[in-house]
Amino acid sequence: MNYARCYERLTARALFRYFSSYVERHHVVPASLGGTNSRENIVTLTAREHFIAHRLLVKMTSGVAHRKMVHALWVMMRKSARLHGRYVPNSRTYGWVREQYIAARTGVPRPPEVLAKMGRYPKGHVPWNKGKPYRQETREKLRKAQLGKP
Repeated sequence: MNYARCYERLTARALFRYFSSYVERHHVVPASLGGTNSRENIVTLTAREHFIAHRLLVKMTSGVAHRKMVHALWVMMRKSARLHGRYVPNSRTYGWVREQYIAARTGVPRPPEVLAKMGRYPKGHVPWNKGKPYRQETREKLRKAQLGKP
């Protein structure tokens, strides 16, 4: 199946129609792949079409672009289901997206700047603490809270 042609037809059809119901904006060329926020690059899709567009992007890309599109679909699906009740997939779709996400995440070497950033923190440091040491009373409260917990 030619996924690129399906995607092109879906986005081209969306250019010339107007909705009175709920719609979502979609980048024809995703921003993570170099797309802009120009009017020519944004179309309005129904929620279902938007989900299908992202599935098509996953199927038609490869390499780094594929990993980015898998991540976008996974975040879209998880966030929307949790917050809005949209994109609640059936078990087969959920399994497919989850498998794609795991495959895209495993074995991917991290860029040197990420490794350098990770090495900047001392061992045991919690990043959300932003390097500030806990006060003595805070450390004591944390220690007491952990007593009796496995």
